[in-house]
Amino acid sequence: MGILEIHHILSLLEINMLAQKGWNMLNPIGTCGNIAQVGAVLAVAIKAVSLNPRSLG
Repeated sequence: MGILEIHHILSLLEINMLAQKGWNMLNPIGTCGNIAQVGAVLAVAIKAVSLNPRSLG
């Protein structure tokens, strides 16, 4: 959730693209961003699991 909620304009753009062209060009871009975030979360999770708790002190 954004501070200014400006991201809601994307819904209007997507509806417009679907109505005019039948294709949403923002969907592939958003999918790439989601995949990148999943990769980052997996990297942090793997790193957190592989840490030895005794070495942190």
